[in-house]
Amino acid sequence: MHAHHFKAFNHRFFSLVLFSALVLSAGCGRLPYPEYPAQDPSALLEARHRLPDSLRALRAEARLEQRSGGKRIRGTILMMIERPKKVRFDALTRLGAVATLTSDGEAFALVDLREERFFVGEACPENIARGIGIRLEPSELVALLLGDLPELDGAVIGFDVIRGGYRIALPDRDGGRVEIDLALLKDELSLPPSAQRVHLKAMRFYSSEGVLKRSIRFGSHRTLRTIEGDEALIPREIEFVDREERSDLLFRYQSIEPLEAAPEGAFEQRRPSSLRPEILPCERPPSPAADAERDGE
Repeated sequence: MHAHHFKAFNHRFFSLVLFSALVLSAGCGRLPYPEYPAQDPSALLEARHRLPDSLRALRAEARLEQRSGGKRIRGTILMMIERPKKVRFDALTRLGAVATLTSDGEAFALVDLREERFFVGEACPENIARGIGIRLEPSELVALLLGDLPELDGAVIGFDVIRGGYRIALPDRDGGRVEIDLALLKDELSLPPSAQRVHLKAMRFYSSEGVLKRSIRFGSHRTLRTIEGDEALIPREIEFVDREERSDLLFRYQSIEPLEAAPEGAFEQRRPSSLRPEILPCERPPSPAADAERDGE
């Protein structure tokens, strides 16, 4: 497939119905600073609310809202997630599913029943972005959809006490930095550092020049019990803003159901007999600005 074909595909999965914009509420308000601030950021990261191993898979329904390339869309999706890197999205209308995106962490597939097209490729950040408008590795997408930190390397390079919690900076693998906001539950702000358990509130990714590339916010955290009875603190609202892709995306979970295991074959798609597979390479699609310039020629 040539590059000019990507314009029709970019963000196809979440561009099936129109919507009006909605902003994710900050949730924290003007919370006070921790009464007894922690001094060791590495210990805070270790003591944070982590997803229990018993949360292996889940099924969820969510309202999705997106703005991309000057267009706004809204819809309902059914989601299937299996840690650490498998995901399935089914975009719904009143008549049923109109598109399905799957990734088993290695292979990517998307079928668009409205336009009768079937796309396949590697599960790379470029293809994830073509589906949802945000460049992420499959494992990063799964972790962030559950409000967990993706794997990060490097020592802490910045630490601040902020209202409601803490801000920690780590080096990014691309030479920039990642800022992580960790929050305490309101009734835990007066606890001593040894009893503090923080949860992920926001992440911001900066380039090596200090330019903000991407931000993610998490809100409305609630406790979810796994099949084995363990507790998992899960955000019910997640907002992604990707400045490079000129896209923002808001998930609002309507329901979440833990599963012992995902159904067999949930993260694979067979080619519809009437459709020819179109292969997507792992390369950046044209930007919206490039699309506009080409259209004006």
